[in-house]
Amino acid sequence: MGSPAFALPSFQRILASSHQIIACVSQPARPKNRGHQLVDTAIAKAAKAAQIPLFTPNALNQEVIAELAKIEFEVLVVVAYGLIIPKRLLELAKLVALNLHPSALPRFRGAAPLERSLEAGDKETKVMIIKMVEALDAGPIALSERLKIEPADTAASLSQKASIIGADLLLTALDQLAQAGQLVFTPQQGKASYAKKITKSEALLDDFNQPGEVIINKIRAFNPRPGAYLIFNQLRYKILAAKLVKQKTTKLGLNPDLTINCRDGVIIPQIIQRQGGKAMAYEIFKKRQKS
Repeated sequence: MGSPAFALPSFQRILASSHQIIACVSQPARPKNRGHQLVDTAIAKAAKAAQIPLFTPNALNQEVIAELAKIEFEVLVVVAYGLIIPKRLLELAKLVALNLHPSALPRFRGAAPLERSLEAGDKETKVMIIKMVEALDAGPIALSERLKIEPADTAASLSQKASIIGADLLLTALDQLAQAGQLVFTPQQGKASYAKKITKSEALLDDFNQPGEVIINKIRAFNPRPGAYLIFNQLRYKILAAKLVKQKTTKLGLNPDLTINCRDGVIIPQIIQRQGGKAMAYEIFKKRQKS
């Protein structure tokens, strides 16, 4: 069960292994782009290409669960599916239901663990394979691997790295299941926190009385979606990358050149996207603004 590109490495690694994917469940096709054409999820496309039976229900209701119960599968693997999995569906797996989760659980359970790790300024996180239980991301841990967060990482780059590490961990877990018939699980330790879904409203950069690093972390966390943004002359400008030049600033706020005077320096955009336009290097953007 999976939907976005984050789930593709796991799908591909399992597909190429000795294990058999006997069915896929993914989110239904959604209208996208200006033409509002229906577009399949990344996993739906991959399942169709591999000629694997595919289910794309709008909801995991009793009728859908009854249909999936006919398949008789040993392991349920969930990677960024996008909906809460009902307990009845988890119980259909003869051996276990496994979930790939990219955070140092119990820190950042929920929808946006990588984005919230970046926003918090974490220097590292983890990728984990956990047993699925009814409570959200609360199951015991089978396997985990550390993931260093580099200063240049964004949600996009960190997601790509986590997806590859997670795919390898999932395959290791399935191999262990095939050999031993079970996995060894360790309960989560420590205080749980929740990584809520990112909203467009919180991506607005309008509080400049903060350390520059806090603002930079937001920019990194919200790249590519929804994109941290500024409002200037009633136009929206996405800031997809920026750097902090530490210096004394006399007045906090947004400058006409879209640099930001913050508490401990000046934030200079590196990649910027004007409303309705394409992303470009800040230097190119400035030249076009002058011409």
